[in-house]
Amino acid sequence: MPRRQAVTRSRDPEDVPYDRPWCRATIHRGRITLNPWRPVLIRGGPAAMALEPLAAHDVAVADLHLPAEGELEVRFVPGSPRPPGTADAILAWAANVGFMRVWLPDRVADVEPDAEPLGCAEVRCPTCGLGWHDDSPDFWAAVHAARSFPGWCAACGGSLPEWHNAGRAHGGDPPAACGRVARS
Repeated sequence: MPRRQAVTRSRDPEDVPYDRPWCRATIHRGRITLNPWRPVLIRGGPAAMALEPLAAHDVAVADLHLPAEGELEVRFVPGSPRPPGTADAILAWAANVGFMRVWLPDRVADVEPDAEPLGCAEVRCPTCGLGWHDDSPDFWAAVHAARSFPGWCAACGGSLPEWHNAGRAHGGDPPAACGRVARS
C-alpha cells in the first residue's frame, strides 16, 4: 500500500496564487490616490459587500497592474462601484504620469502624449494641509520614471493623493508661484 503524504496548507495570504497588483487605486470625484497593494485588501468574495456603501460617495476602488512597459491595466475590485467619470480620471492621470496605453475593463485606450510642456502639478496634503507644487523638468522626469507622483508629504509623512496638473486644469498657464516650494 502506498504511503500517504502529508498535505500542508499555508495560511499566509502571500502563498495564495494571485497576480499581484502594482498598487491599489482609490478614485474619488476624479481624484486618484495610490497606496501599496497588500494581500489583506479586499479582492472579492463575501468581503466585497463591504464596498457597497462607496457608491453613495462616488468612490471606485481598482487594482493597477503593469502588463508591459508603458502600459497600465485597471481591474476594478469586485463590488466596487464605477461612478461616471472614473475612466476619464484614470486616463487623464495615466497621461500625466507617462503611460502610453491603458487597459480598462471595457476597452483599451492609447494615451497620446501632449506636445505642450506638462506644466505645474500640485497637491494639498489632506493630513497637514500644506500645498506642494512643481513644474521642473527633473520633477516630471521622476514622475514618468516612477509612473506616479510623490505619494507622501515631506512635512508630515501623510499619504498624498495623486497630484493634478494645475496648468492644464486652469487653462494651460501654470500658476506664477509654481516651483518646489510648499505653500499653506
